[in-house]
Amino acid sequence: MSYTLTVTVKLEGITAPLQIHAETVNDLRKQVQQLQQHDMIAAHPAETPAAARHVCEYHGPMKESTKRPGTFFCPAKMGDGSYCKSKA
Repeated sequence: MSYTLTVTVKLEGITAPLQIHAETVNDLRKQVQQLQQHDMIAAHPAETPAAARHVCEYHGPMKESTKRPGTFFCPAKMGDGSYCKSKA
């Protein structure tokens, strides 16, 4: 029996799905752990689905607005000290 798992990975600013194929569950776990060690996937993927869909091109994952649910903003500051204006 073989196993296939699709994970979302990030490498050099590019986010994309990646299919992992393994002959055993232990081999599958090892491959996922290697990706986690290189910060290519989240350690707890269930906690990041919204962040995976809404990413600032400069600073990474956005936060959901508490004032306008369903919209996202970047909480980071720019080099000049002003807040980033990226929204989704």
